[in-house]
Amino acid sequence: MNTGEDEFATASVVPDGTIVNWDDKPQGLGRFDAGDQTFWFTKDLRFDANEHDFWVVVKYFGFRSRDFAGNKDRNGRHRFTAKQAAAIRQRLTDYYSGDEDKIVFPFNERKCRFLGVIFESSWILKN
Repeated sequence: MNTGEDEFATASVVPDGTIVNWDDKPQGLGRFDAGDQTFWFTKDLRFDANEHDFWVVVKYFGFRSRDFAGNKDRNGRHRFTAKQAAAIRQRLTDYYSGDEDKIVFPFNERKCRFLGVIFESSWILKN
């Protein structure tokens, strides 16, 4: 793999629609383009009690193809070093927390407020 931490830190993050997860539940999908590598990740939204404010929950990261995203088989996911995982985590946090245009609901709703990014315990596979 030719991708280093620097390329992860500046990767392009874009929404990539919705898929049906392995348990037949719809799941948001994102694409992470870093250098010559592309990875997909699944995400959810968790809304606060007021039903407007929300967190982005990163469920699984590192799918090698869009078609495999949402599958619970770990063989379809790439493994990362601890430094790479930290760079990816920071880039996703910066993307969702920052000023980059996120043309999708609920970011485009004035009454909704972003509260942060939550990473599930098994969100990324490490070497």
